[in-house]
Amino acid sequence: MPSTCIIGESDPFVAQLLQRYAEKNGLKVKRAIFSQDFLDLAKTSTPEVVILDVELPGTIQGWEAIRVLRAETTSPFIPVISCSWLSKEKASELMGPLAGHMQKPDLHYEDFLIALQNAGIETDGQKQVE
Repeated sequence: MPSTCIIGESDPFVAQLLQRYAEKNGLKVKRAIFSQDFLDLAKTSTPEVVILDVELPGTIQGWEAIRVLRAETTSPFIPVISCSWLSKEKASELMGPLAGHMQKPDLHYEDFLIALQNAGIETDGQKQVE
């Protein structure tokens, strides 16, 4: 059974790109465009990894949503990969511990693979995005 990845990203282009990357690595993807949808998905499924925009819009921002999730779930150690315009340091300051970080707008497949590997998700680094 494929691992589940939740992508919390409001930009449709970026979300589609991340979904392509994830699916190329055999992950089952669930997407959210607002923080409250992200929280609902994360609480009702068991993601192996989360890719989240620090500034995901909604009733709260993405960084606040991940803090709520970590505080409310029995699995506060879900690996989180930030995808943001913010630096890795700023994202980590807001979100807490990160398994990885991808800097917008330069989202490269190789960086995605490294982030997944750092999150403990097995990947096939030989796969190419078509």
